[in-house]
Amino acid sequence: MYGLIKNAKSKNTGFKGRRNKNGRRKGIPKLGQKTDVTLSWMTEINPDLEQWRSLAEEWLKPIKRGKCSALNAVKKFLYDYIHEKNTSKIPAQFLRRDYIIESFYHTCLSQLKTSHDVKRILRYVNNFLNWVLDNYFSVENDDGIKVVPKYERGSKDFSIPTIGRLLAKVKGPSEQTIRNKEGADYRALMQCWASYVDGVTKKPKAKQESAISEEILEGITDPTIRALVGVVLAENRKLKGENSLLKRQTTITIDMRTHTRPILNSSANVEILPLMSNLLPSEITALQHAISDEFLKEQGWTTDGQGRIKYKEHSIYKAGYVTAIKKVLSTCLEDK
Repeated sequence: MYGLIKNAKSKNTGFKGRRNKNGRRKGIPKLGQKTDVTLSWMTEINPDLEQWRSLAEEWLKPIKRGKCSALNAVKKFLYDYIHEKNTSKIPAQFLRRDYIIESFYHTCLSQLKTSHDVKRILRYVNNFLNWVLDNYFSVENDDGIKVVPKYERGSKDFSIPTIGRLLAKVKGPSEQTIRNKEGADYRALMQCWASYVDGVTKKPKAKQESAISEEILEGITDPTIRALVGVVLAENRKLKGENSLLKRQTTITIDMRTHTRPILNSSANVEILPLMSNLLPSEITALQHAISDEFLKEQGWTTDGQGRIKYKEHSIYKAGYVTAIKKVLSTCLEDK
């Protein structure tokens, strides 16, 4: 049945019936006429689509410009998506924010050849669903603004990270997919929704802690209490800063040895510990071998007065290499 409707081209399209012996079609009732704004053929295919059909008919009536495109978009949404993908035939259930559905784009639009066709269909379907929410599921709040509390996400944040996180819960496109060049349709749809609810497409900046502290202090009228709270907030900022500093330290080494070098300055608070006294004998031997005359001769290397190791005219190790190893070995031997 889907193939018959999809491949229909003429004005009276849809189910054409069988051909007789002369090659002419028999007079079987036709479904899905291209100009049928009542969409009555849908309920003949599936009577459970009556609620959606009735809403679509009412929405299509006042449309004059682009009515054919609007009709085609609604047919694709109701037949290819609601009917074929076996989603809820009850609009009130389908439009709830906790109702999990498949991606309309991936299931019904990804095979279209041009992005223009995709955007046109998404725009009409988006307008249709907004119309349904506004006219049948919205109520006025205290400010006289229409809201749909059971069907809205409750947030005006339509930024890519937020939408990507929500889509991940329903196995939709990833955040990176939306950011890519191919995700232009997603971003356009997010922009439409943000404009509709007066939302934003960029992540709102969080308030700085200092600004929050000032707001708290401004709300305290008693000067004594305000001063005490100010001290507490300052101490809290200090502790948070120290905690953040510790979190950035990926490796913390605690020296449990009792053998330490003497403090260089009695007034200083820094104690210098021997760093190389814990080298293993095999490690010390390896360092000694690395700068030994025997090893250097085997490699054809030479040293100069700056501690550089050279091969002919080319430097193998930069200046200070030999002298640095000698200092390390000297420190280790003294500690031993």
